[in-house]
Amino acid sequence: MATKVLPVPLSQSQQRTAELFVRGLSIPQAASVLGLSPRTVAGHAGSLRIKLGVPARCGLHVLVYALIGAGLATVPAPDRAAPSLGRTQLRLLRAAAEHARLTDVARAAKTQPTQVAAGIEELLQATDAEDLTQLVILAHGWGLLTPGQRALSAGRA
Repeated sequence: MATKVLPVPLSQSQQRTAELFVRGLSIPQAASVLGLSPRTVAGHAGSLRIKLGVPARCGLHVLVYALIGAGLATVPAPDRAAPSLGRTQLRLLRAAAEHARLTDVARAAKTQPTQVAAGIEELLQATDAEDLTQLVILAHGWGLLTPGQRALSAGRA
């Protein structure tokens, strides 16, 4: 997924919301911190998705990946060392971060759609991440996902 150049800068509210998402907060948690309703924060998330050109119904992890890739939010330092992940795991990690649809994740990871959920669960366990959003944040902090980096060379397992 190529992050689009933003035609309009983020508003202050969008920037604050983006920073909270990249710290791993959910929409309700960000709403509480900002003193806004979850509906308002969800609206900011929708505006961010539009500005970044990511799917309207993508998970927060895809939005966070796009925000970091566009340089619109600072990645917090990881609180633990990076685990050793194999090439197949790294390819699945990137695919899950970049894509919203299961079939697209499977295609990019060069696996079957039926194997994606188990592979992601394995990644979450290996990294001790609570969810995909936290995994994307940690992976950026560890340098496993970097802006402009492509999935590992095609054809390598």
